[in-house]
Amino acid sequence: MALFVTGSNARLLGFLTAVLALASLARGFSSPLGLCAAGVIAGLSIGMANVLVPSYVRSYGAREKALLMGVYTSALCAGAAIGAQVTPMILVKGESWNTALGFSAVFPGVAAFLWFATRSNKPIMLTVRKANDMPHWRTFGPLACFTGLQGILAYLVFSDLHPALELRGLGVRTAGSHSAISMLCQIPGALLIPVIAVRATDVGKPSAVTAVIAGTTLLAVPYVPQSQLLSLLIVQGLAQGGLIGLALLLIALAVRDEHCPAITSSLAQGLGYTLTALGIALVLFLRGTPFGEHWEQPFIGVVVAGLVVSGWKAAPQSSKSRCATAV
Repeated sequence: MALFVTGSNARLLGFLTAVLALASLARGFSSPLGLCAAGVIAGLSIGMANVLVPSYVRSYGAREKALLMGVYTSALCAGAAIGAQVTPMILVKGESWNTALGFSAVFPGVAAFLWFATRSNKPIMLTVRKANDMPHWRTFGPLACFTGLQGILAYLVFSDLHPALELRGLGVRTAGSHSAISMLCQIPGALLIPVIAVRATDVGKPSAVTAVIAGTTLLAVPYVPQSQLLSLLIVQGLAQGGLIGLALLLIALAVRDEHCPAITSSLAQGLGYTLTALGIALVLFLRGTPFGEHWEQPFIGVVVAGLVVSGWKAAPQSSKSRCATAV
């Protein structure tokens, strides 16, 4: 649906946030089937809102886009962390899973109220795009690759970091605390790195450097001394968060169509996260093969190389001339 949205549509973003709040609240009163349905509706709302946010900031300058995308990405990471902490706390007090899940409606509910109270009430506009009006693959293809590949790298961090630290001889609690610190560092990384990157003449260069840092630090986990692991993971977390923020920044810089600004964002993120899903499926398949112990480091190397190339390709059309004049 985001393909057919015209303009910045502040009202539609507020509507999607309200739907997310209602779907979250419904999880507190639903049967297992209703819980699944509410989860699907919540996921659709999140997906569409995520697509529309870069188009909403289309009229801002490069610095403002970098700051807004950084704040937005940091808020996503922080919200996930808060939700993961609050839900068990409610359960410990003797409440049910439904109550704990329904409580999550508070956050999008407050956001929807504030959004409608402060944003435009222009009507939601939809448009039909002709096939020859669609952006060329060169416009959204590199963005989709960068978005998808950073998602694959993030999955490898979330799924493999803790086991890798245990293999290094760290206890379960120590490995967990190290992993948590690294993931918390993604929040300032997502906020700061896009703001720093947009100061460059070509955002492709800091995007490539950030990808290399995120990948090499992850590859170094099995080899560095234990005393240096925490420092390494802090750097990895900052770079990993930066990649998430840079993906949205590159999309926001590429959104230029005044009539249908969401189309580049929807194609880039839709295809990008499809690539992420396929990459995760490949990871799970490789883990079940006889080469399961030897594939991961070459695979990470391929992902990082793809991030460097796609980030470099995505940046020139969206940043070189525009950042130089806007910063």
